[in-house]
Amino acid sequence: MTENLAMSVQELFEEIVDQGIAEGIHSKEAYDMLVDEVMEAHEAVAELHDDQNIDGWADDLKARYAEYEIRLEEGG
Repeated sequence: MTENLAMSVQELFEEIVDQGIAEGIHSKEAYDMLVDEVMEAHEAVAELHDDQNIDGWADDLKARYAEYEIRLEEGG
């Protein structure tokens, strides 16, 4: 039996912040697209599972755009 790798919503947010800053994302629309891309990438490699309320996490992450903007202004 293999052990599944699981990420927390905070770990995902930190990854999104890092990637968003690196890619120069400055709009809510682009941020939302990045959230979807990161979630899909982790789901594809089985780091996220349906029982982790992925849709709820995506909504939560998208709702954190204001926090992302603050981090963006601070440079990470």
